[in-house]
Amino acid sequence: MTSIERIKWMYQLDIPMPKEWNREEILRLYETYEFGVTPSFSSENTDFSVDSEEITDFGAVCKKISVVLKREGKEYSYPITLYHPEGKEKSPAFLMVTKQLLLDRYHFMEEGDTGFFPVQSLIQRGYAAIVLNIDGVARDNQEDFEDFKDGLYRFLDIQESDDSIGAIGLWAFSACRVMDCLERMPEIDATRVAVVGHSRFGKTALWAGAQDERFYLSVSNNSGCGGAANFRIKGGERIAFMKEVVPYWFCKNYYQFAFQEEKLPFDQHMLIGLMAPRYVYVASSNMDYWADPDAEFISTMLASEIFKKVCGEESFDATEIPPADSAVFGNHIAYHVKSGGHSLNYVDWEYYLDYMDEINRKKREYKKVRDAKRLNHPS
Repeated sequence: MTSIERIKWMYQLDIPMPKEWNREEILRLYETYEFGVTPSFSSENTDFSVDSEEITDFGAVCKKISVVLKREGKEYSYPITLYHPEGKEKSPAFLMVTKQLLLDRYHFMEEGDTGFFPVQSLIQRGYAAIVLNIDGVARDNQEDFEDFKDGLYRFLDIQESDDSIGAIGLWAFSACRVMDCLERMPEIDATRVAVVGHSRFGKTALWAGAQDERFYLSVSNNSGCGGAANFRIKGGERIAFMKEVVPYWFCKNYYQFAFQEEKLPFDQHMLIGLMAPRYVYVASSNMDYWADPDAEFISTMLASEIFKKVCGEESFDATEIPPADSAVFGNHIAYHVKSGGHSLNYVDWEYYLDYMDEINRKKREYKKVRDAKRLNHPS
């Protein structure tokens, strides 16, 4: 019995699983019915400027950078902060998508490392760390549902429709434009950049990684409904709640499935599957009932069938959710569940760094094999 057959039998649900995997077709479904259509934009129209640079007391170079987008004679800019190991080039990196409220809540960089984004720990393990604060892109304002349009949305001249892009789509778009910049920075190994997000930004990280194949690893932390959690079995947060509280996160078409998620033409194992044949990490908390760890794990497990089709190998072999504070590292998919509620902390980061180390090691070994084959190949 396959994973999808087992879940259908357990829950008596019809969960979609494409017989043939068509990446472009699945992307269009997600644009049409969840995140909205992403505007086309050439990387040639992305630029950046370094506004300030300083050496930290923990061996990192800190750069304040403006990402500059150019369109029809106009420019739009938003800030990122880059930390990279001093004196080192080609560092693999973690790009954190978040907002100022969370940075303030977790006292980011005020009292040394914080578990939310432990920059010093990343630097010590040889990684660069980039912070993308979405406040400069599309504000997340639950008091004014139209506020997110006063920024990048207006600059891109988005035309209102049932599938026009929502705030999460704009945040993902802005992460992809950061990737345009990272490709041109000698201090960054742009072939090994992970995009990371917690909660709504976990949804963002998945959508950015789904669309942009330059992201090496996509990390979803407690992303829940609209992120990693399976719609059809999920408890806690549902589409109907989002429709009332955060309708601007997604496109209008998404909300027609309130109270009838079973009619969606996809489920979230397909969103995770869009990362194949690259790498994806899904993380849950065992008391985060709103995000629903069981639903997040089931999507992760079902996504392994898509990865098997694309990669031709087993990518994740767990069939039951692991115990709290343990992880399963597969060839292309990783999952862990930690004790506690809705949060991102040191426990999560230890797993993320260990998995990144692991896949980097495999990549180096693969390269050695390929290089040896090339050197030994008769001319």
